[in-house]
This record gives sequence, structure tokens and C-alpha cells, in this order.
Amino acid sequence: MGNFDREHLISDEDYYAVAMFIASQRIKHPFEELPVIGAHCFGYHSKLLPDSNTWKGCTAGISSLGITSNGGVAGCLSMGNNRFIEGNVRERSIIDIWKDPNSFR
Repeated sequence: MGNFDREHLISDEDYYAVAMFIASQRIKHPFEELPVIGAHCFGYHSKLLPDSNTWKGCTAGISSLGITSNGGVAGCLSMGNNRFIEGNVRERSIIDIWKDPNSFR
């Protein structure tokens, strides 16, 4: 997300390696044990994964969240807007933020 020089893009080989890591971890571990996912389908669609064609949509605020560098908690860091910050881990625990019925609406 954002604008940066193309020299900072990862190579095709690195992209493939990360996607294979995500796929292999999803095979080895149930999501509840090790929630390894890729953003925007990164690593989802693989012939190695059972039911890999059944992407159910974005999990932001449903089963995943992001934490900004200053501790802000959002359903997804790609939203890039402070109005989606649900709290801050420096002020409240992640559990309290996650379980708050007013969060992630």
C-alpha cells in the first residue's frame, strides 16, 4: 500500500516462496492454532490447499485484525483511515477491544 520505488518490490521468486510458506502452514496447523493468512488472497489459491477455491471474503474485524506501529487496532490496516481504529493496545488489551460489541462494526 502506498507509493514507493519499484526497487523495493519483492522478486517473483520471493513472492512465490512467501505464498508457499502460507500454504504450507495452513496445511500443517489449524487456523485456531496458528492463524497464518495472506492479505488479499496472497497464498490462498493453491493446488496444495484443500478447498482453496472457497474464499469467503475479507476477514477484517471478523477473524483478523491489524495493529499499527503506534498501537492502533483496526480490522484491516489497508483501510488506511483513522476512523477505523477501534482502540489502542497501549490503552486497552486486544481482548477487550476485540470483544467490545461496538468494535469492528
